[in-house]
Amino acid sequence: MKNEIITLEGVKGAAMRGGWFAAIAVYVALAGLGVAAAHAAVPVSCDEGLTRLIVPALRHPAFERRAIHAEPAELTGQPEGVYGVRLFVKPDHPGTPNQDATIGWVTLDAHALRALDVTRDPAQPDVLAIDPHALSRYISTCIAPAAPARTIASAPGAIDCDALNRRAQERGDVVTIRDAGRIVTGKGRLPFFSAPDDACRIGGLFIVEHDHVAARTEYGRFTSVTYLNPRTKSRADGWVPTARLKRDGTGIAPRQP
Repeated sequence: MKNEIITLEGVKGAAMRGGWFAAIAVYVALAGLGVAAAHAAVPVSCDEGLTRLIVPALRHPAFERRAIHAEPAELTGQPEGVYGVRLFVKPDHPGTPNQDATIGWVTLDAHALRALDVTRDPAQPDVLAIDPHALSRYISTCIAPAAPARTIASAPGAIDCDALNRRAQERGDVVTIRDAGRIVTGKGRLPFFSAPDDACRIGGLFIVEHDHVAARTEYGRFTSVTYLNPRTKSRADGWVPTARLKRDGTGIAPRQP
């Protein structure tokens, strides 16, 4: 499927010829992504929330932000947990041949809680600075109810933990050696996960408050860590919730008394 994207220059040229939306669409190859809008399946309130979440963060908008709208879209070939967003503008007067015009595309990663603008170059997308908590709320409120099989599921069988771990290691934010030191905070056991999802918990493997670990990669609300037991010298690698870690300025350190 070809994806028609209207540019500002094309619109201006068409306006001179008598039709604001009579511009010839510029066909943009989005790295083989097939796109089909899914507007009808999502409530209007969710579309409004998505617009408020995405549009202010756009780094290179071709139109004024107040004129840009966002809605969910199907992007074929995307991994599990990655969802599409279509950016579009509406005509400023009735009687135009099109109800709206596509101007770009964004992907939402439900695991990394990250939004990428793939309009200009899908291979090197623009990372949008959005509130991850707001994105998480949007996903749980608007995407999960509409497509529960494609979102973060609670059933272990619904998640390919090995594939998610590989993807998280590739796409996550690498922690530098100088900033790797973390200390466990909070009460109770902190379990290890084989991948950054609650469904991937490793039974019987955990650390506790005051244990020191070395952070490797951050992905969404999880951090990949390495723990070295000072008594047995055994090593454990896995993912733990970032909220229970605090920077301590060191690397792997022995357990504190």
